[in-house]
Amino acid sequence: MRESLELWVAWRHLRSRESRRWTRPTAIIFAYVTAVGVGFMVWARIRGGIAEEIAAGPMVDFFVPPVADIAGLIGLATLAFGLLGLTFALLAALFNLLSAIIILSVAQGCMALVVVLSLMTGLEQDLQAKIIKQKAEVRITQVQDEPFADYEAVTAAIRELDEVAAASPYAQGEVMLRSPYNRQGGLLVGIQPESHALVSNLEEQIDAGGYRFLTSPEDGPWDELDRLQKAREEESQRALAAQVAKARPQAEDLPVAAPDEIADGDDELEDEPGGDEWEDPAVEVPKLRGETAAPTPAPADPPPTEAAAELDAEDEGWDEGWEDPEVEIPKLRAAGDIPAAPVPSFAVPLPELDVDPGQAGERAPLTKPPVDVAPEREDPAAAANLVPLLMGAELTEELAVPLGGRIQLITPIGRMTPSGQIPSFLAVRVVGIFYSGMYAYDRQNVYAPLDRVQALLRLGDTAHGIEVKLVDSDSLDAATTAIRARLDALGRDDLRVESWRSLNRNLFSAMFLEKIAMFIGLLFVVLVAAFGILATNLMSVLDKAQEIAILKAMGASDRRISRVFMIEGMVVGVVGSLLGIAAGILFCSLLTGQGLPLPSENFYTQRLPVVVSPLEVVIVGVAALAIVWLSSVHPARTAARLRPLDGLRASE
Repeated sequence: MRESLELWVAWRHLRSRESRRWTRPTAIIFAYVTAVGVGFMVWARIRGGIAEEIAAGPMVDFFVPPVADIAGLIGLATLAFGLLGLTFALLAALFNLLSAIIILSVAQGCMALVVVLSLMTGLEQDLQAKIIKQKAEVRITQVQDEPFADYEAVTAAIRELDEVAAASPYAQGEVMLRSPYNRQGGLLVGIQPESHALVSNLEEQIDAGGYRFLTSPEDGPWDELDRLQKAREEESQRALAAQVAKARPQAEDLPVAAPDEIADGDDELEDEPGGDEWEDPAVEVPKLRGETAAPTPAPADPPPTEAAAELDAEDEGWDEGWEDPEVEIPKLRAAGDIPAAPVPSFAVPLPELDVDPGQAGERAPLTKPPVDVAPEREDPAAAANLVPLLMGAELTEELAVPLGGRIQLITPIGRMTPSGQIPSFLAVRVVGIFYSGMYAYDRQNVYAPLDRVQALLRLGDTAHGIEVKLVDSDSLDAATTAIRARLDALGRDDLRVESWRSLNRNLFSAMFLEKIAMFIGLLFVVLVAAFGILATNLMSVLDKAQEIAILKAMGASDRRISRVFMIEGMVVGVVGSLLGIAAGILFCSLLTGQGLPLPSENFYTQRLPVVVSPLEVVIVGVAALAIVWLSSVHPARTAARLRPLDGLRASE
């Protein structure tokens, strides 16, 4: 009974005492706006299948959102605006105007918190999923980051654990990738294709080519791709030659001025920088020869050239006459006096020799790649020995290498010769192009068979580490402990166990701090609304001073008076928090269903990920209620300390 009286008094203070005529038409207008937004979203959902087909078509090379996505975004914005106006109209019809504004402010703050935290959680989980898909959950490496030899035995022992789903060894090293058009650094990773397919999703990330070509490169359509690439290069060269020929002026189109005309126009060249008037060599040279009495050169029999005759006449050291290098050098090469012309490194494919792993990859020093990289003649055996390679989409674009293209891997790890250190390089063929959704991976990582990488990096039969995939990703700590115990049982204290969390600790710590900063920043929106509650309750205490005095005169205790104003503040806070959290969850659900299209070349993701965390929603609600409760304490204590006589005097 007492609680019902206090609730009745609090509701009497909060409710609207007069009928507002503008609330009904306002509610009708915003209800219509809400219906329009729903219609846009329904139409976008119906046309979504066609829009996805258009967006995934081969002709879309730049970001243009499909019509259905644009309509969906317009519908989402219209729906949010309509619901906001409709909610305010309903609140104004139930509560007094000041209370309705405060409730809407609290709701907006809670909704912003839920939406922003859900967006950041979605981005964090999306990044986590991409990392785990490209790399396994657990990685075993040597403490000194050095390769170790018994990796096969350790891998077999780790696979026996119940927590482990698969394990695969790997070897890696930094290399330079050289194509006919560019050079870029990269991380070469040697893998066992069969076992590595079980610990990562690399096979599912292949956009062009095939993962199976790592083990069976001879099954690929490389001859056809080479033929098409050569045809494209020839067509490009013909088009370039045609453009150059079109831009070059013809000889008959150039104006030719007579000597007399040039002589008559000498006055126009007097102001040219460089001194005196222009003189025609054909006219002035004979004059100078006549003035200096220079002897006229006698032509030799037969004269080699006019330039050689002049040099002989002036006695500049050409005793036997001038020789054309283009004519004499082939004669000297044919006679064996000078070596033959060197063949550019890209003119002929570089075959992979069958040598010991400790000596593989040793080649001659690198030369500058020529422009024409398509050889006219090619050794079929050399083309068949090209090492298969998987390359990221970003690195493929930077090197301008198509599927089936050939590049060189260069590493400073080579052999020492009397002339110095000779780097090792390896001729490879791009048999697959993957897209992981992580710019760092697509820009840097390349994959090749483990034995060929060991030979190139001169590792012998060693590996740098073992990647481990778990049965349950959530039980990361328990699985890490079990793997550590198995390594200790094997006596391998020199090996360390690292999870994806420890390997990316800095990244996710920065994202967590960013989330906390956003939470604190948006919490100020609720804090501003809380100050509104504080001001409203204080004004209510002053306005209801006579009623408070009468209640106290009738026997109401200070505690009951305080509880009335606490209930007023909590009603405003609870209604605002519930409305805001509900609106935030609804907005996130609509955003997840509709999706926010993003240009992948800028954001490296096609849809904005949104994940609503129940724990974060609870934290938002508790924080909002705590702030509202604190803002109601001071007005309630002020009302409780009010004496009846002071309240009656204040009303006069």
